[in-house]
Amino acid sequence: MNRRNSKGNCQMKISKGVFRSSDNYADIHYTVWSDGEKPKAIVQLVHGMAEYIGRYDDFAKFLVKNGYVVYGCDNIGHGSSINKEEDLGYIAGKDGYINIVNDLSCLTNIAKDEYPGIPFILFGHSMGSLLARYYAGLYGDGLDGLILCGTSGSNPLASIGLLLIVVISAFKGRRFKSKFIDNMAFGQYNVRWKEKRTKFDWISLDSENVDRYIADRLCGYLFTVSAFGNLMRLLKAVTAKKWFMRIPDELPVLLVSGCEDPVGNYGVGVTETEEKLKLAGLRDVSKILYEGLRHEILNEKERETVYSDILSFTEKVLGNKKQA
Repeated sequence: MNRRNSKGNCQMKISKGVFRSSDNYADIHYTVWSDGEKPKAIVQLVHGMAEYIGRYDDFAKFLVKNGYVVYGCDNIGHGSSINKEEDLGYIAGKDGYINIVNDLSCLTNIAKDEYPGIPFILFGHSMGSLLARYYAGLYGDGLDGLILCGTSGSNPLASIGLLLIVVISAFKGRRFKSKFIDNMAFGQYNVRWKEKRTKFDWISLDSENVDRYIADRLCGYLFTVSAFGNLMRLLKAVTAKKWFMRIPDELPVLLVSGCEDPVGNYGVGVTETEEKLKLAGLRDVSKILYEGLRHEILNEKERETVYSDILSFTEKVLGNKKQA
């Protein structure tokens, strides 16, 4: 049930903050959604590739209305966490993805300092789900629940992509934006549909959501070859057997994805991840695949169903924790 004040309205409070990135390159900008009441749990959101945390405003507000406090930041090279416009899509260094996970851990520490002693749930979408997976391999003991939205399975072409990226970087530099690499990564994502309106039709069944995404200068930009290299290394890391073995057996995990999402290979990659988690010994792994929905299930017209299913999972996590 939604929490209301005496006038029947939720007192939504949205605050902003910054901290220095773990690689000391830029300020990481974060947002906190709350209602001024003591929350029953913290939910930290991790956004996807070539977008920003502000796109999760509706989902965050839904969670707050149901008793949670929500934290999320713009990852380095995204949204406001840049020094200059050219930084959009740039993730520095071979281990840049690890730096992002360290930034996520910094935000976790801020959240837990501000709301000590309450359960903590991590939610990641798309590339954010891969970052959340890596995070869980390092800090899983500090999690009470993990939600992976629009995640993927293994990709045998990742090693080939990495090799090409190393070659291109050597000749063009780490900041070079390669349309060839971008096409190799995403060029097949629209092939499922005979009628194609835009190159981003794969992200959503809702054409208005696609148009908003295209019109937003903070969405859909090309990644640099350095950032693509980090994405490939991250994918390889979280699909390796040793990653699955690092996740605590008692950690509840929910996987949610659209059946028409090419990132999860139309459910095949999501199911692969589910099965490998179970084989690794996790006792509470569940999966929901939404018929007809594409990549951004939080932004589809049917999002209220998705929201409700995620809420059911978080409430179950909290209920089980009380009983333990």
